[in-house]
Amino acid sequence: MTWAVSPTDAELVAQGEEALRAARSQMPVLDGLQADLRTSQPLRGHRISGCAHLTKQTGVLVELLAAAGAEVAWTGGNEVSTQDDVAAALAKTGVRVFGRRGMTPEAVQEAVVECARAFDGGPTLALDSGGSMLRTIVQDPEAFPNLVAATEKTSEGSQLLREELRPQLTFPVVLVNDVVTKWEVDNTHGTGQSTLDGILRATGTFLAGKRFVVCGYGHVGRGLARRARGMGARVTITCRSELTAIRARLDGFDVQPMAVAARTADLVCTATGQPDVVTGEHLDLLPAGAILCNTGHSVVEINLADLARRTDYVADVGPHVQRHFLTNGRHVDLLSGGGLVNLDAAEGNPSEAMDLTFTNQALAVLHLADKAGELAPGVHEVDQEQDEEVARRKLRHLGVGWDAEVAARPRPPYGSALRSPLDHQSGSSRGGYIGGTTAFARLDLAEGSMPALAALRRDFSSSKPLAGRRLLIAGLVTAGSAVAAHTARAMGASVVWCATSARHFDREVADHLRESGCVVHDPTGPGGVRSAIRSSLAAWREGPTALLDDDAVLTTAMHDEFAEFPGPQFAVERTTRGAQLIKKRPYLRFPVITADRSTAEVVASDSHAKGLIDVIGVVGGEPIAGQVVAVAGYGAVGSRVAARAGGIGARVVVTEVRPTRALMAVLDGFDVLPLEEAAGIADIICTTTGHADTLREAHLAKMRTGALVVASVAQEVDAGALHRTAAKWRTGVAGLRVAHLTHERVIRIALPDKELSHPHGEPTPYAAQDISFATQLHTTCEALRESAAARPSVGAMPGQSGNYALSAIASAMRLRLRGDNPPR
Repeated sequence: MTWAVSPTDAELVAQGEEALRAARSQMPVLDGLQADLRTSQPLRGHRISGCAHLTKQTGVLVELLAAAGAEVAWTGGNEVSTQDDVAAALAKTGVRVFGRRGMTPEAVQEAVVECARAFDGGPTLALDSGGSMLRTIVQDPEAFPNLVAATEKTSEGSQLLREELRPQLTFPVVLVNDVVTKWEVDNTHGTGQSTLDGILRATGTFLAGKRFVVCGYGHVGRGLARRARGMGARVTITCRSELTAIRARLDGFDVQPMAVAARTADLVCTATGQPDVVTGEHLDLLPAGAILCNTGHSVVEINLADLARRTDYVADVGPHVQRHFLTNGRHVDLLSGGGLVNLDAAEGNPSEAMDLTFTNQALAVLHLADKAGELAPGVHEVDQEQDEEVARRKLRHLGVGWDAEVAARPRPPYGSALRSPLDHQSGSSRGGYIGGTTAFARLDLAEGSMPALAALRRDFSSSKPLAGRRLLIAGLVTAGSAVAAHTARAMGASVVWCATSARHFDREVADHLRESGCVVHDPTGPGGVRSAIRSSLAAWREGPTALLDDDAVLTTAMHDEFAEFPGPQFAVERTTRGAQLIKKRPYLRFPVITADRSTAEVVASDSHAKGLIDVIGVVGGEPIAGQVVAVAGYGAVGSRVAARAGGIGARVVVTEVRPTRALMAVLDGFDVLPLEEAAGIADIICTTTGHADTLREAHLAKMRTGALVVASVAQEVDAGALHRTAAKWRTGVAGLRVAHLTHERVIRIALPDKELSHPHGEPTPYAAQDISFATQLHTTCEALRESAAARPSVGAMPGQSGNYALSAIASAMRLRLRGDNPPR
C-alpha cells in the first residue's frame, strides 16, 4: 500500500491553496526569504525529504524549498496533524506528499519510510521533526548514499540525536530547535496559545476556577501554564526534574506529584515529550468528568492501553472528544484520541509564531546546501547570529525599535578597577567588616540558608572523595563563601581561597577560614587582587588539582599574566559570564567544565530580581504601581525584574541590544524602545545588563526631573558622565549611594556599594551561592571519579551534578515531583 497523496479532489485543492495564501500573508519573514530565493534557486539539484506536521504553515516552508529549486517529498509524521487540503494543494504543485489525517502510529511510520525513499538514490537533504525520519535513515544507511546533511526542529528529536543516534550519524545534523526564537516564540507562546485554543474549541469548557494540571514545565508547559492562569484557572505543575520544579515554584505555581494532583484535577494536559506521563495509577484517581489531553509528542504521553483496560464503553460526545465510561463508575473525556490537541482540535501554532521557526530552518538548509562538506558528521547548533538575524527581521516587520545601533560593551576583566562611579566619595575601598554582626552570627545564618552544601557535608564527610586533592577556589570572601570552603574541607580537600575583590573581603570571615585550615590571601594590601591571585597560584609547588573558578578569574590568569604556574587537571566555572569568556579563548591549557546554568536560570536570577525590586521601593520611597519602569536588559535577571514590576502595577518598558531578547520582551507583552527614548519617559530606570556604561550621558540628559536610576552593578552607569553632571552626593537609605544631578533637573541615581540584590549583607543571596558552590564541588567529585578531564576543551557538567544541588534545594522548598517519594 502507498500513502502517496493524489490531487484529484479539486475542491480540496482549492481549500488548501486558500489556506496556504492565508498562512503566507501572516509569515512575512519566511515569505520575504522565498521572494529572494525564487530567482537564485540555491537548492537546484537537491532532493529533500521532510517530516514535520503538514499544516498550512509547514506548507509555506515546503513552497519555499521548491521555489529555491529543490525536489521535495514530505510527510506529516503524526497521527492527527496533517491538513488534507494543504497536502492536496502541495501535491498539485509537484511535491511528493505522503500520509493523511487520522492514521495509526504504524501507518505514520510507513509513510515516513515511503517519504524517505521517495527519490531514486535517496534524498540529499533531510528535514526532520521528532527524529522519525533520521532514525529510519541511520537504520539503513546504504539506502541513502547521497545524503549530505539534515536538520531537526523539535526538543524530542534533538534529545534522541544527542543521546541515541549521535554515534550512528555519518552526516551533519543541525538542531534548529535549540534557538531562542524556537523556544520562546514557537514553543512557549505559539504552543501555549494553540493548546488552549484546541481545548476550548473541543470542549467549550469554562476555565476560570478549574483545577488545571500541566504535566511538564519546559517551554511548552510554561507557556500553557501561564495562559491557563491568565484565564482564571488554578494551575498545578507536575514534573520529574528539580530544575523545572524550582522554576515553576518561583513562577508562583503549585508543584505536586501527579499522584496527588490527579485527585482533584478538572483538566490534565501533558507537555513533556515523554511516554507514560498519565498511567493507570493516575486514571484511577481522577474525579468524574476530568478532561485529558496532550500537547507534548505523538500519542504516547497518555497510556491509552491503561485507559482501554479501565473503560466499559466509549461515546463520541464531540468531534474531538471521546467520553470513556470507566469500570469504577466515573467517566473521563479524552481529547483528540490522546494526540496533539492543538493540531487536531485547533489549527496548530499561529502562523506568526511558525514564521520564525521555519525561517531558521530554511536558513539552516541553505547553509547546509552550501557548506555541508565543511561540517563534520554529528550534531551541530544553529549559529547564534542567524537566530539574531531572524529576530531582527521580525522586529522590523513589527515596527519595534531597539538599541540596534549600540553594541553591548564588555564587562571589565579581572583585576581591573572595578570601582563605583561614586568611589571618590566613599573613601577607601579596602575590605572591612561586612554587615553589623559578628562573623559567627553571619556564618550561622549562611549555613542555615544553604541546604545543598549541607547535603554535601552529610553525604560525603565520611567517604571524603576529595581527600588529597588541592582545590583553588576563586570568589568573594563572605559568610556564604566560607560555608563552601568548610564543605570542601569536610570532603577532604586542601583549600586555598583566592579573594577576587577588595570591596567584598570580610576580614573576620577570612580570619575564621584561616583558623579552620584554609589559606586566604588578602587582596586589600599592596598589589591588590593581582597580588592575591599570584600568591594563591603559588600555594602548591605541583599546582592545584582543580580550579573552582568565578568569572574565569583564575583560568584567565593562568593563560595570560601568570602562565608560568603549573595548571590544574581541570577547572569548573560557575558563572555564565566566565563560561562565555572561556569559550572565546583561542586555546586552553586544561579542560574547563561549565556549571553555570542551574544558578543563572533559577535561584540567582530570581533572587537578584526580587532584590532589585525591593531596592527600588526602599530608595524611591513610593509605590512602584503606576510608575513607568524602564528595564535595561532582558536576560535572566531583567526579564524577572520586568515581570515583577509589571505584576505590582508598573508600566514596564524594556530596552535591549539583542534582537532575540527584544522579541521575547515584545511577546511577553512589554513595550520595547531604544534606551534613549525610554529614558525620556521613565520614572525609574533599572539596569540589569552587567555591562559597563549601559547608561551614558545621552541617556542622563533625557531623563525627567525626579527620576530614579537603580543599577544592578555600579559600572553600568558611565562614571565619566556621572562625574561631569553630578551636583552633589549623599548617602541614602539601606547604605546606598545617591547622586543628585542637574540639567536644570534633579535625578536620583542609586549605585550599589555592594550588589543591590542583597543590600544588607551578602553580595549574592545565600540561595544562589548555595546551588552554585554545591554544583561546583559535586562536579569536581564527578570529574575526578569519571576522569572527565580528557583534553583541553570546554564542556558541560558530567553526571548529575546539577541535579544533586537542585534536589537539595527542592527538598528545602518542600517540593515533591512526579515520583512517589519526595526528593531528598
